Amino acid sequence: MFFSGPGQTYSISIFIDYYIEDFGYSRSAVSGLYSTAPLCAGFTLFLMGRVVDRFGQRTMMVVVGTLLALALFWNALMVGAVMMFIGFLLIRLLGQGSYWR
Repeated sequence: MFFSGPGQTYSISIFIDYYIEDFGYSRSAVSGLYSTAPLCAGFTLFLMGRVVDRFGQRTMMVVVGTLLALALFWNALMVGAVMMFIGFLLIRLLGQGSYWR
């Protein structure tokens, strides 16, 4: 549960006002990016399942955890809408969608 926190809405919502202020986007634009990215991430989860089946959960937990850390650094360095979309997609895919209980 701890590792899925960065991909959860309650974590992202803290930064929404900063995204609006720093980038000059409307709340609707940021919300639209945030709504579209998880949808796209959801469509790729079946690929993640295939990779897990091939390499095993232990290996993938390390890989996904490392990639999630890189995705969070990506979000710290974002400079535009495309980077924001990719960042949201990655943290939703890796932080929420790829961790198994």
